[in-house]
Amino acid sequence: MKITIDLTKEDYWKLNKFVMFHMPKYRNMLLLTIISLPIVIIALFRFVLDYSWLFSVITGILVSALSMFYMMFSIKRKVMRLVKTNDGIVGEHVIELNAEGLHESTVYNQAHYSWKGIEDVKSDKDYIYIFVNSIQGINIPRRAFADQEQEQAFVKQLEQYTHKKVS
Repeated sequence: MKITIDLTKEDYWKLNKFVMFHMPKYRNMLLLTIISLPIVIIALFRFVLDYSWLFSVITGILVSALSMFYMMFSIKRKVMRLVKTNDGIVGEHVIELNAEGLHESTVYNQAHYSWKGIEDVKSDKDYIYIFVNSIQGINIPRRAFADQEQEQAFVKQLEQYTHKKVS
């Protein structure tokens, strides 16, 4: 089965965001940061700088929230910079599934992944994500399919070859 998709900058950002929030390694690091940062800041203000509990808690929560917003903004800025400096990330991609593996091609490059090398297959309401390793994935927008039948045929063939359920 062969499909042609047109990936945008926003598609690439959503792939990266999906990895951050859904892949266990990155999700756990993010959760650890979200939990530990306020505790460290509260402890610093309360026990080292000797501020009141109320001030320390409010400051810890505010500084942590601002840090999280900055972190997300910074990551998105880096992802968008990567898109600008690397040809072939966005634009037309041709994805072909056959018995040998998954073949992806653009006007700039080609890649072939054997089915044994596919680490995971996931999905959400807008995309199907095929992870070729723990951080590198191919996102296929559901809008790339002509209809629901074509999408279901693609998913069925993907599950057949990878022996993984699209979750």
